Amino acid sequence: MSEACHPIAIYGAVAQVLTELAEDVEDLGSGLCANPLITAEHMVELQGIDLFAQTLRQLSDVLAANDPAVGAAQIKMEKLRDRILSSQVREGVEV
Repeated sequence: MSEACHPIAIYGAVAQVLTELAEDVEDLGSGLCANPLITAEHMVELQGIDLFAQTLRQLSDVLAANDPAVGAAQIKMEKLRDRILSSQVREGVEV
């Protein structure tokens, strides 16, 4: 059995994985955008890939913040920020 990790260390490790996934998703989207036929036929899907990468980065930032509640309040994507902050209200956590 492994030693217990401090939650902050776990959050940081998860944040790093999310950042790496965001980079991989961005690379995938960039590779697909390099093909004009794919770009012409799949612009909506490519925008979805970009949104996915942005979401991963924003969630990573929340987990990497010294205070996740402050990190959540600083999310730039309004729908995501509202979703995360509304979950805190449901749980009785003040932001």
